[in-house]
Amino acid sequence: MLPAALAESAPDLANPASSRAINDALLVVQPDVRSRYAAMKARMTALAGMPGFDDARFAGLWGLGHASEVTINGYETMAQWLQDPAADYAGDVVTINTLCVGECFNMMPAAALPEPMQGPGGETYTWIPMGIENPYFQRPSGIGDLMTVMGDADAMLFRISGENSPYASGGRLTDNSGYMVMMQPWEMGGSAAEMTDYYIAFDGSAPLTPWAGEAFDITGQAAAALGGTSEMQ
Repeated sequence: MLPAALAESAPDLANPASSRAINDALLVVQPDVRSRYAAMKARMTALAGMPGFDDARFAGLWGLGHASEVTINGYETMAQWLQDPAADYAGDVVTINTLCVGECFNMMPAAALPEPMQGPGGETYTWIPMGIENPYFQRPSGIGDLMTVMGDADAMLFRISGENSPYASGGRLTDNSGYMVMMQPWEMGGSAAEMTDYYIAFDGSAPLTPWAGEAFDITGQAAAALGGTSEMQ
């Protein structure tokens, strides 16, 4: 049920205090089934029912397991649910995913990774090289066309589902090989063009550093990308 504070009048989204009030109110929206995914669905439904939100636009920073518009390992994603013809957001969802084509690193919670990648000292995070030139960890198939168009640019936005896209069918960009995939398999339920509307490709990205705890430098390359140090910022 939509909290009364959200149902009575249209909020002023230009006012930070009003935005915080919306966030606080949504925290009390609890589904019958207690899970993160169920809570996300319930709160998105609540937002759709707010007065004055008919033309509102929302943006979220989600992982691929939520933002893909095709199944991941056979499971429905958040984006698929939003696009369901019976849902409030059907036909209004645009998805953008990122892809690193240079020296890039992903800082992942160590506990979510296979044991050999968690680090020897109980580190909170693990720095994983995600650049495609490191196929030992993960390399997407068919990325050559995208890199040819990108050339020497530092970053570029690609409409993957555009006309004559080489990623409109098959497993190009969705099929991966390497150690990461071998240790933690995942399968996409469709082509790259079906999975996402756009890709942002980056030619290199230094690793993030944690606010608290330590990160395991699994290859020793992250420290060099940080300027020769692995100290936290």
